[in-house]
Amino acid sequence: MSILGKAGACLGEFLKLRENGQLIVPERPKFCGNCQKFDCYWAHGSYSRQVEEGSEKTEVKVPRWKCSWCGLTRSELPYFVVPRRRYTATVLAAGVQIYAVNSTTYRDEVSKLGESGPSPAQAFRWVELLCQKAKGLLFDVQSLLISAGMEPEELIELEQVSCPNSERAKKEGKREKLNILAKAISFGQALFRDTTVWILESLGRNFPMETSEAWSIFSSQSKRKSTPHGMKPGASVGF
Repeated sequence: MSILGKAGACLGEFLKLRENGQLIVPERPKFCGNCQKFDCYWAHGSYSRQVEEGSEKTEVKVPRWKCSWCGLTRSELPYFVVPRRRYTATVLAAGVQIYAVNSTTYRDEVSKLGESGPSPAQAFRWVELLCQKAKGLLFDVQSLLISAGMEPEELIELEQVSCPNSERAKKEGKREKLNILAKAISFGQALFRDTTVWILESLGRNFPMETSEAWSIFSSQSKRKSTPHGMKPGASVGF
């Protein structure tokens, strides 16, 4: 799974580019990370994704390629589309950030994400998923700030941030993870101007963001196994 950055940074930009006929045709992948072969991908059709952000909805055509050596299939998603999610990265990130740093409920939170926004249960799952990943991210983002020369007093102040909703969690482990997530966001705000975009980009990628392995926590990976009749795909793994 890879991200097609030139399709626009958000759904609104994508729609504008498409309306003006300026969408870039994605290039065929040059390298297969599974079998390590070069120039081995062939066009393998496409599929459609329903994408939603606020009042904007559209159907996005996603091209696919297949490796002629190992049979691995690869898709090219626009930058703002999260694998296996209808709502864009901006919506998911905003929902998580609202709950992590403001005193609110999941029901009140989703009312701020658009008229036909996600359900409280969806917002709960987003927060739950990112809580599982926040500890490693917090360490990475703290390291970046230390190497950037941030003053110890500022680091201590950011470290004292906690999630105002953590006390409502029934399990101590969940309370701890919510507080770690809130800390990660506070450190992220010191690094990036738009934390809403940052949080899912960073958690979804292998930090830092320059890597091409995008949205790894959401991607479904199809493992392959050897059989008497050749290579066949195994069961899909993912969220």
